[in-house]
Amino acid sequence: MSKSTILLLVVLLILALAFGYNYFFQPFSYLNSPNQIVLDQESQPLPSDDPADLILQNLTDRQKINQLIALPVNLDKFSDSRQTEYRTWLNSNFPGFITIFGEKISKIQVNVLQSVINQTNIPVWLAVDHEGGSVQRLSGDGFSQLESWQELCQLDQEQLSLRLASSAAELSGIGIDVVFAPVVDLSKDNAVLKSRICSDDPQKMVDNANIYIKQFSDLGILPVIKHFPGIGETKKDLHLAFDRVDVTPIQASVYRSLLSLRSKIGVMVTHVGVNNQFPDVPCSLSSDCVGELATNFPQALIFSDGLEMKSASYSPDGKNFPLIDVVVEAVEAGDEVLVFGPSVTLEQIDQIQTALLNRYQSDNQFAQKVDAHVQKVIQYKLNYEK
Repeated sequence: MSKSTILLLVVLLILALAFGYNYFFQPFSYLNSPNQIVLDQESQPLPSDDPADLILQNLTDRQKINQLIALPVNLDKFSDSRQTEYRTWLNSNFPGFITIFGEKISKIQVNVLQSVINQTNIPVWLAVDHEGGSVQRLSGDGFSQLESWQELCQLDQEQLSLRLASSAAELSGIGIDVVFAPVVDLSKDNAVLKSRICSDDPQKMVDNANIYIKQFSDLGILPVIKHFPGIGETKKDLHLAFDRVDVTPIQASVYRSLLSLRSKIGVMVTHVGVNNQFPDVPCSLSSDCVGELATNFPQALIFSDGLEMKSASYSPDGKNFPLIDVVVEAVEAGDEVLVFGPSVTLEQIDQIQTALLNRYQSDNQFAQKVDAHVQKVIQYKLNYEK
């Protein structure tokens, strides 16, 4: 979706929501204040001329919540009836993102999804896994199959640039806004991630990841580096089980180098415990772990890993936390975009919305945190160049 289209849709959104409630974003200085100031109608400040503020003020509470949600859509199961179901849901909910799932998805399948979105007139961003190799959703008719990230990293820089530029052009042409890649975990031989890892050499990793980031960013696609804080040494599949890692200075240097080079980039935070911090708390649900990222690189847009993953619901007592509790904790920790895998249904998303909405309307500090996340999402949509 082009920047001009997004701007047009945002204007339409504001007009369409003119009947909605008007909420004023409180400054961060009030977050820990015991005496929260409530402004009456006559004492409210003049509306901000910041477009992100204006949009935020005209969203209802539920629409704010939805801007943080990346709705999963499996295009392998996108029948006519499912298209109607999703069209109806989108018209009522205005999610911020849609994550595309499926195997060897074709350009025709993406066009069908785009036609459903276009009928709803919402400024949604399309996201997809695009590492290459076995983790490349868009690899059917109309798309080129990339080699694995490990194989791509063996190319010289000119070859790698050309290969990635061609792939980025294909995705830009079909309206993709976000790619969950590149993987920047360091490892020489990881039995879980296998060829998804580029190298154990931090400089080689930074050089190749920066090429990936540049080629996709140049075409207005937001790369999301993963998996913070680094899972190169994990021995378990985090989709299925919890694991712990040590965060080394070398792994941290990769994130520091890449995030220092880029003013606009996404980072995916995963559900691994950090031995040298809080080993029994998934990083994605820890305000300390996510806070390390948010404090040092506030410009980065923070995405959760799939919140339905078993590692996200881990509890030391063996009783897994419900998905709704996991999602609330992710927002509390500082995750700004809530990502879900294809097993999560629309009914579950509705339940998550309700839980977040109830918390938003009953907890002022939580509401301010949500507003801050939403404002950042909107700013990315307005300012990220296509």
